[in-house]
Amino acid sequence: HATGHRPHAVGDLAREAEGIYDTKRPEVWREKSGAPRTAFAAHLYNEAFGLLGAHPRMIDPVEQIFGEKVYMHQYKINAKSAFTGDVWQWHQDYGSWMRDGCQRPDMATFNVMMTDTTEMGGALYLIPGSHKLGRIEPVWDESTSYKFWAMPRQRMIEILKTSPEPVAVTGRAGTCVLFHCNLLHASGHNLSADDR
Repeated sequence: HATGHRPHAVGDLAREAEGIYDTKRPEVWREKSGAPRTAFAAHLYNEAFGLLGAHPRMIDPVEQIFGEKVYMHQYKINAKSAFTGDVWQWHQDYGSWMRDGCQRPDMATFNVMMTDTTEMGGALYLIPGSHKLGRIEPVWDESTSYKFWAMPRQRMIEILKTSPEPVAVTGRAGTCVLFHCNLLHASGHNLSADDR
């Protein structure tokens, strides 16, 4: 679901993210090149991201879907630096969250684009309906700068051959995407000249 385009608010967040990436905080993880890859828990140490995480336009749709009050399990700001922004392998967010102690996949991911996102810029890809497969046991993936639980390659090939074509999630800054924690998703390298 795309929200109204609010360049001033999104631009403020993008500038705040740049400031966070420039710090030496342990929550900021980097690519092998040194470029920022992700910043964890920014809602706890940055006022702007704290306000975003508590904003009704984020919370209300999730509570509407689940029919109950929700809590924030993980908060990340992902970066894709021009040319060096690495891939995120195919995965389900619940693959990691279950290991954190979350007992049921009654969870969702809410994605806010802080910059314009194009396929060439390393857009997120989703496999429509893949959340209906349930949780798939992930494997520890060390192929990128960020080690995490990803889909086993052979299982992923089978899923890609039998599922609808993956959809690239592109849009202008301010676009929001909400999806189930078992929906398979990934993103490629940023091959563009622009950071995102």
